[in-house]
Amino acid sequence: MAAGSLFAQQKQKDQFSTICKQLSKSKIIRGDFEQTQKNAKTGRSVNSSGKYTISAEDGMIWFTEVPVKSVMAVTKTYMIQEIKGRQRKIDGSKNPTFTHMADVISSLFTGKYEEISNNFAVKCVAKEETNFGWEITLTPKDNTISSYIKEISVDCILLPSGECQIRNMKMITFTDDSTTYRLNNQVVTDNLNSDEAKYFEK
Repeated sequence: MAAGSLFAQQKQKDQFSTICKQLSKSKIIRGDFEQTQKNAKTGRSVNSSGKYTISAEDGMIWFTEVPVKSVMAVTKTYMIQEIKGRQRKIDGSKNPTFTHMADVISSLFTGKYEEISNNFAVKCVAKEETNFGWEITLTPKDNTISSYIKEISVDCILLPSGECQIRNMKMITFTDDSTTYRLNNQVVTDNLNSDEAKYFEK
């Protein structure tokens, strides 16, 4: 039984390593998102949608279009919140949990295997209905992350082109509140456009 368990764990590590190698080919990812935030106590949900950009080197930007236009950009050192043209820049050291989580998400989308494995226990299971999809569950090992996040689950697919994409992601907090992202129309590129680059100015 012990040998079988070790074999299964190694298989999951190999699967996750393969997924990360595919994801790591993506320098910059753009797409559309639909977000649902659910409060565990009240059962109420808040929906929003828009576009996102994730850069392996710089960080991530969420361009929310509905219900209110806004921008949230997060790097390892700062956050930018922009609503109705008014911009606020926040030192990341004042909210390390948020910037740490943003770095984790960026690392996941760009396949940084070592960083993810160091911070999370990883469970990777192939979907029964297809040979080209996986369900990945991340459980925090890092104390900073576990103080906020209980679990992250991800649906990932491998396209006929060989490109790997994350289609759905759900984060559950220690209070059992959840945030779910449905991601569509992903495009991979090597360069930021001018609208994106201004949020990542050094």
